[in-house]
Amino acid sequence: MRWLARREYSVHELEQRLAGKGFPSGEISTVLDGLIGQGLVSDTRFTETLVRNRVERGYGPLKIAYELRAKGIDDALVDEFLQDEEEYWVERLRAVWERRFGRPPADYREWTRQARGLQSRGFTAQQVRRVIPDIES
Repeated sequence: MRWLARREYSVHELEQRLAGKGFPSGEISTVLDGLIGQGLVSDTRFTETLVRNRVERGYGPLKIAYELRAKGIDDALVDEFLQDEEEYWVERLRAVWERRFGRPPADYREWTRQARGLQSRGFTAQQVRRVIPDIES
């Protein structure tokens, strides 16, 4: 319960933590079923919280999806929360670019540096190309 008081956890994360503490798998399943039944653990709520947090921190859909899958969230739930319009992600990328770089690249070398930086935050190459050419012109 102390863990749940601090932040949201996915069912998979709690299962891994409890197994790491040496609890038998039968007890883990029983406890998790009870927590899910009481509404104290929810993969949907966890996904919503993590996506909102990562978007506010300037991460793109690829990085967020990777992190969710690593935490045991199924693909259908990931797709549901990251199905935003392409324009939404391009606008988020534009905001990240302005905050991180603030000026158009002077040459190709600078352009590639900026593009790599934006892609490392989880944005697609197509999204990056939509933002940087606008900046150059």
